[in-house]
Amino acid sequence: SCIACHNATKAKAKLNLENVSAMMKGSDSGEVIVPGNAEDSLVFLQAAHQEEEFMPPPKNKSNAPNLSSEELALLKLWINQGAKDDDTLAAEKKVNFATMSERVRAIYSVAVSPDNQYVAAGRGNRIFMYHTPTGKSLGEIVDPDLKGKGESAHIDIVGSLAFNRDGLLASGGFRNIKLWEKADPELLYDAEPVDNVPLVVGVSSDSKLFSVGDESGFIKVYISEPKKVVTFKDHAAAITGVGFGVDGNIISTSIDGVVSARIIDKEAQMVTVKLSSPINAMVVINGGKQVACGCEDGVIRILSIEASLKQVHELKGHAAKVVSLCAFGEGYKNFISGSADLTLRIWQVGEGKVNQIKQINNEEVPEAVAVSKDGKRCASVSGNAKIRIWNISDGKLIADGDAGWKLSGEQKSKEIKVSVLTKIRDERKKQLGESDKKLKADQESLKKAQDAEKNSVEELEKKKTELVSAKDLKSKTEMDLKQKEEAKAPDLNPAKEAAKKAMEALTAKEKEVQDAERKQLEATRSREISERFLKRAIDADSKSKLKLADAENELQNAAKIHADIKARVDQEQKVLRTVTFSPDSAQVFAGSEDGNVYSWETNAGKPCDVIATKSGAAKVIATVGENMLVASVDKTVRIWDSTPKWNLHKKIGGLQDPKTLVDRVNSLSFSPNGKLLASGGGVPSRSGELKVWNIADGKLVCANTESHSDTISGTSFSPDGKFIATAATDRFVKVFNMEGAVLERSFEGHTNHVLDVAWRADGFVLASGGADQVVKEWNFEKGSQKQTVKGHTKGVSSIAYMGAGEQLISSSGDQSVRIANKPLPDAATFIHSSSVSQDGTIIAAGGEDSILRVWTTDDSKLYLKLQ
Repeated sequence: SCIACHNATKAKAKLNLENVSAMMKGSDSGEVIVPGNAEDSLVFLQAAHQEEEFMPPPKNKSNAPNLSSEELALLKLWINQGAKDDDTLAAEKKVNFATMSERVRAIYSVAVSPDNQYVAAGRGNRIFMYHTPTGKSLGEIVDPDLKGKGESAHIDIVGSLAFNRDGLLASGGFRNIKLWEKADPELLYDAEPVDNVPLVVGVSSDSKLFSVGDESGFIKVYISEPKKVVTFKDHAAAITGVGFGVDGNIISTSIDGVVSARIIDKEAQMVTVKLSSPINAMVVINGGKQVACGCEDGVIRILSIEASLKQVHELKGHAAKVVSLCAFGEGYKNFISGSADLTLRIWQVGEGKVNQIKQINNEEVPEAVAVSKDGKRCASVSGNAKIRIWNISDGKLIADGDAGWKLSGEQKSKEIKVSVLTKIRDERKKQLGESDKKLKADQESLKKAQDAEKNSVEELEKKKTELVSAKDLKSKTEMDLKQKEEAKAPDLNPAKEAAKKAMEALTAKEKEVQDAERKQLEATRSREISERFLKRAIDADSKSKLKLADAENELQNAAKIHADIKARVDQEQKVLRTVTFSPDSAQVFAGSEDGNVYSWETNAGKPCDVIATKSGAAKVIATVGENMLVASVDKTVRIWDSTPKWNLHKKIGGLQDPKTLVDRVNSLSFSPNGKLLASGGGVPSRSGELKVWNIADGKLVCANTESHSDTISGTSFSPDGKFIATAATDRFVKVFNMEGAVLERSFEGHTNHVLDVAWRADGFVLASGGADQVVKEWNFEKGSQKQTVKGHTKGVSSIAYMGAGEQLISSSGDQSVRIANKPLPDAATFIHSSSVSQDGTIIAAGGEDSILRVWTTDDSKLYLKLQ
């Protein structure tokens, strides 16, 4: 009965009766409950109709009925017993969720990682991770505490997702936030180290065996079933090739020209031959029946394993020493060779002959080569930072990659920041020029006002003097008239006329004095107004100078950081020595002397990932099944799981903890430095809850639980991290200062729920999108609306600026994702959420049909459709 008119949204007399703590705050006339004394408690007296105004009022609009005698008795008893907040009531409010149906598959949240490598999509209560360059699914992220309860990330809908600058992922659900961190590559097998620096690796076709040859001539064979290691030395010089042939043969070569074939543990059956030229590379070909040896004299010699290593072919296509070989295709009947003549040559093994079918100009010595399992791509490295990816069918270069892409990307990011800060500096200069101009104009206005006031004072004194003379003249003429009247002068008309004129003159002078006083008062007021304007102009000019100084300081610091990174890029010498493809042919990996393994996708050569092996320089790499084998200069031989994974790092809040987070977390936004996380939510139709968290310890930094009168649907940190913008279903966009979450600005203009908000990179403008089907831009510093953009025919669900530019990205339930109001192709569903990469090059969006779509912004093409 009472809550109909006394709730958080509609609190008549400022009285909220929804909960005990609100009741105890009382109304605008004071306390309404006196614990322990119902007879002095206004809420009971009015409900019992013992004191006017009766509650509920007769014929009230809410049709709220009077309390029954039992309800009044219970209310009285509760107050007399101390009006305590009953814990059993809280227990009754415990939230229990059923297992979410598999049919709930719509994507409600999307986030792109800062390095463009990953896209996270929230489908129902599950989070799916995708590798953007290859489009490969990386599986689900699962909260281990929920195993057995649906194997999901959250119990309820994943309403929000966000990455910070370091790749930490935050997800928002019902009353909780979860932080997920990308795990380091998992070491699956730390094999027995080799005896000296490893040079070559060979892997059996079923991946059950692999072997490593070192620079001292030792070979280790690692057997998975049963797990054991066999070590032997068939060579007196550095091993240059090792592989597996038919009938369990292990084939190996050394730099001194020796070729050896043996059965594991059966040295007596070993066959050895010595070629006429040192061997730099070797590969097993033709179904394991033959071995190709790339020699110092530029000749590739083909030996028959079945015929005790008898030479059967001699290939003389290269003009300089052969340095690398790789077999590929069904039965390994094709192989590629790399030579110091800077060419790659592709060979085909036929019946009794081997033919060269293609030649590729590599431009540098291809120290190592690899071919994808599907035979479509080959890659080469040349002892520097470059990797070249070629299309085998036509020999065309697909990509000329660089292992310094991560640092180069950071340089590009800092370059963009310098560009943005330069724009801000220029705007601050413009503002200072305008404030200087305004200051001078106000100074001139004050000078004019002061002169006008001085003149008005002088004029008033003059008029007052003239008024005194007029009064004297009036007195004189009146006295003269009186004397003549007493003397009964025959002609009084001249005296009367003189007195009349003196009176008229006095009246005129009195009016002139009044006018002068009014003008003097107006002049004083004008001077006071001019002084106030000047004071504001001085303050504004001072602030403009401070803002310009800050902008110049930030620009200077950013320029220094950019210059330092550029110098590092110029000085950095990545050296790639070894290369291999992933089993699915989607990625190519290259091992570097810095101990890392770098990867690129194979369709366009986009950079993918860096596997930090934490070992010495990677001398040779290979894939063993789905995993990565790395043999390093520190003699370690390790197998890594190269598939990225995310683990639960921290939780904030909980299902039964409404004090930490009162309801669903609808929006998440990280600060620019990645150290703070803003969450937006609230109780629908009751409150907007804005909270800021320190991600290091999960503690609350600041909060405003009355930021809006309805739930928050969008949050966004300003580019300088000093403000947080919020969008809410109460139709307002607001900006709060990070110092205590205090309201800084409020923007009104949307006619329906505001669903998202975003800052332009320079921090001068915000954009918002709403259920009223429009996008609005706001001038933050002036607190005014800049423009309204129409075009969507349903609510605008997401809004963002494209990188550091001014173009707006918007998505909507009208089945569109737009750049500058131009639809991208094939959105084709009700779009709930979209996300733009930090550099503005890709857009990811998801909606009702559960398909994650990814577009490239430079050509507006659909790049991926993922389910």
